[in-house]
Amino acid sequence: MILVATVITVFSGAAQATVITFDDMEQAGTDALRLLADYSSSGFTFASSDSIGFTAWQQGNVNYDTSAALFNDIANATTTLTLDGGGLFSIDSIDLDLLFVSGTATVNFFAYDAGNSVVGNLSVDLVTDG
Repeated sequence: MILVATVITVFSGAAQATVITFDDMEQAGTDALRLLADYSSSGFTFASSDSIGFTAWQQGNVNYDTSAALFNDIANATTTLTLDGGGLFSIDSIDLDLLFVSGTATVNFFAYDAGNSVVGNLSVDLVTDG
């Protein structure tokens, strides 16, 4: 399972940078915080392809790792990031981590144009760090 974590920096419009930190998901407790199928922050929406949606660990959970993080609750689900109201944007950086995976996992990124055609893709292999 891939954990979308910590910080995403995106650019939209006239090269205006937006940093999504997931800080609004920080919550005391030892359980998992279940979210709906969509999560919105700073003018962007993350949508999950699975029926359960996203989850985030509460601060006292043994899986919590120094800051809030968002993950699909089903393996191999797809996360889609869109600009609220539509429009194009670029991702400058993203911090990803592995959850419940030993070895490697592949993350596929797809870029779409205004006509919703794929104009680029990138595959990245994540490797566990211990």
